[in-house]
Amino acid sequence: MTEAPMYLQITLPERTPRIGSPVPLPDWLTALNLSPAELADLTDRGYPDTGYLLVVDAAAPESPAGHVVERAGWILEATEARPRWQERRLSASELAARADQAAAAAVERINSEAGAERAKYITVTTGQEGTYLAKQAEADRFIAGGDGPFPYLDSEAAALGVPVDQVAGDVAATAAQWTAINARIEGARRGALVRVERARVAGDALAIDAVFPVAWPAQ
Repeated sequence: MTEAPMYLQITLPERTPRIGSPVPLPDWLTALNLSPAELADLTDRGYPDTGYLLVVDAAAPESPAGHVVERAGWILEATEARPRWQERRLSASELAARADQAAAAAVERINSEAGAERAKYITVTTGQEGTYLAKQAEADRFIAGGDGPFPYLDSEAAALGVPVDQVAGDVAATAAQWTAINARIEGARRGALVRVERARVAGDALAIDAVFPVAWPAQ
């Protein structure tokens, strides 16, 4: 759906903005289907103090780090109005607020990505983490010659039709492999979070953006 054009209301005959923000044309004026020149000067229509200029808007130009570009008035042409841009240095409080906002989003993204990386190697469902830990504890105890019971190992051995010692060995090997990759994932996660926090304290939102992409480890 096409957005309705916006117009800057001007005061005639001075041709100065009546208000600073563009507005849509009133319905009754839209229905008249006037030309741009007629809209810019409604004197002949019985409105000698009001006109409308079509707003030709565009994205603000890019600003250097630590600055913002804001609309500072209008450039008024015969039938159109264009924004006049002005660059301003951000205050310390504005820089801090931007850094806080960027840091909060970055922390959420890092933790989410870390979870996705872990899900490549283990099943991430409710209760599964506890199951893994219980199975690993049983396998370690079995391999060390400890006493039972071994409900997880026994159940899995029965389901697979293999000896319990084979299940214990497989569980221990899988746990060792998982621990190795998870340690690297955790290292990458913590490293990224520390970089984000340092940049937040410095009020540097650009440095927070530079944390990404995180170098997650490959197996």
